[in-house]
Amino acid sequence: MWNSSKRSENTNNGMVITSFFAEGFKMIGDLESTCDIRVEGVIEGNISTTKKIVVGKTGQVIGNVKAANLCILGEFVGDAFVGELAKIESSGCVTGNLQSVSFHIEPGASVEATLKKISSERWEDISLEHLPYEVDKRSNSNLHLSVG
Repeated sequence: MWNSSKRSENTNNGMVITSFFAEGFKMIGDLESTCDIRVEGVIEGNISTTKKIVVGKTGQVIGNVKAANLCILGEFVGDAFVGELAKIESSGCVTGNLQSVSFHIEPGASVEATLKKISSERWEDISLEHLPYEVDKRSNSNLHLSVG
């Protein structure tokens, strides 16, 4: 999943390209990328990438996501469609629906979600345009992180 052959596809002069949204950053809207994405701030909206999404320990994503790989260390609320591996670390908190080719959930993770195994062909056909995130869910969300 994280091996060097996959990273080489996403490089610029030998550098791995990652879009990083730092703690304290907040965005409301949809995001589309062909790079890896790491979220340590808050994104309310759909995120789509052909690479991986990492929701860091201080990160919150409220919306639907589509990615080749997904790693959740922080909080995620919504529907996720993952073409390879959906990983929820022990500090991760997930509410919603996860569809992935494979799953890895560490002990201690908080998961209140429906999990569904899908084929990689099915993942390629999924478009988030047909799954708009409901504004009502955004306004009613009360996500809190304690870091320490």
